[in-house]
Amino acid sequence: MSATRSFRLLLLFILIFLVIIAVPGGCEQDREEEAPSPDTEAEDPLGLEPGQVVRRARLTLYSEDGSSRWEVRAEEAVRRERAAEITLKPVLVDSFLDENGGFTGEAVYDLRGEEGLYLEDDQVLTLKGDARLESRELLFRSSNISWQQRDNLIFSRERTTIEGKKFTASGQGFEAEADLSRLHLQSSEREKARIVWEGSIDERENF
Repeated sequence: MSATRSFRLLLLFILIFLVIIAVPGGCEQDREEEAPSPDTEAEDPLGLEPGQVVRRARLTLYSEDGSSRWEVRAEEAVRRERAAEITLKPVLVDSFLDENGGFTGEAVYDLRGEEGLYLEDDQVLTLKGDARLESRELLFRSSNISWQQRDNLIFSRERTTIEGKKFTASGQGFEAEADLSRLHLQSSEREKARIVWEGSIDERENF
């Protein structure tokens, strides 16, 4: 075998070796570039797949009668394996009301909670754990405050305090119209609902 032919065979073996090494690395790099980021942003978490997580999520909900609009924001939203459930945390809600055919320019009140749960089938949003609702005139402190879209009601079955400009009220849960025009403060077996009016106390089974 001549020296020239041996040199050519050596070059061929080197090229084949380089191709074998280079191709898997190139394919792996392509796969890494195509892999989606687990932390994405979404305007509407209702479109999530089960188990998918998004950051800085925004969700707009309407009452069934169209008179209330809730703008929901969360740092993180996750659709549970139960496809009709979405967890949100922490969660902030701005509530707007329809007045004279258009929604108010400013939120009439806001709600805050460390965690939220939205049940699509039941159309119920719940701020789980310690939660608060604040308007210009009232401050609610409670746990597990829920909003029911079908009936446009806000309620809680947990101990609740309500602070107004001239009174403080407490009870075992409450139920209110979404515009807060009507409010029922409930009693428990151990404690009656009560309102303190700048020095006077009013106790009842329910308000």
